[in-house]
Amino acid sequence: MTHSHTHEVGASALALAFWLSLSFALVELIGGVVTSSLALVTDSWHAVGDTLYVGLAWILDRVSRRKENAHFTFGYKRFSLLGALLISLLLIVGSVRMSVHAIGHLAEATHATEANPLGMLIVAVVGILLKGFAVKRLSKGHSLNEHAVMLHIMVDLFGLLAVVLSGIVMLFTEINELDVILSLLIALWILWNALKTLWNTLYIFIEAVPKEIKQEEVSALITSLDGVEQIESLYLWTLDGEQHLMALSVKVSPQMLSDSRSYEALKAQIRAAVADKSIKVIAIEANA
Repeated sequence: MTHSHTHEVGASALALAFWLSLSFALVELIGGVVTSSLALVTDSWHAVGDTLYVGLAWILDRVSRRKENAHFTFGYKRFSLLGALLISLLLIVGSVRMSVHAIGHLAEATHATEANPLGMLIVAVVGILLKGFAVKRLSKGHSLNEHAVMLHIMVDLFGLLAVVLSGIVMLFTEINELDVILSLLIALWILWNALKTLWNTLYIFIEAVPKEIKQEEVSALITSLDGVEQIESLYLWTLDGEQHLMALSVKVSPQMLSDSRSYEALKAQIRAAVADKSIKVIAIEANA
């Protein structure tokens, strides 16, 4: 399979995931209103966020392939972070509003409406089928972007299974508050995950050292190479959470610095030493 064909397959899977997510968001919203299920209405807001996330992932998957130019010397990879930032803020606002709504329902002595458990089950099963098919298609992808979207949708499947559980319980009991409680739990779960996503996005924007990389380990790896006497400065950051960059200045012997062949060989060793950590070295300066 060629590299371009792999990209086309990935874009096709993301496009399918977008349309399936959009379809389910509408089904869940309409189903929640018809069945008077606050849990489904609450989760439909999450489904809208999912649809935006997948849609942006689809668009930015294409944008991110653009090469660097005079205006974007590092390329377009950080455009995906803008989508993550906007969606996180949207989900935070939506989850807070729905939490307040659910708490208000719990505070009432009686409930004006009762959820239709059978309708909840039907909507949830439809969602499980649609999202399950999207996960199956995305599982054939190779990019980290597709993998992230697949995991995001898989988490939604667990939420739908919770709705199924609530519907089954309500079919045989009179615990109508379970729907409201479940909607509150869903809203809080959305809020927690949205806050984590927001922080992780901001963490990249402020150009902190990637969380999966320990600067001490990288320093030890480089200083263990023959010819490196000392690291004078070391800078580590990430473009988009996947592609990491490094710039450093090392102290070497005057003899190595005067021998261009040895110096170039050392730079090649440094690049090779950190390649396994997905680090691209963009600048190496040596001083005697």
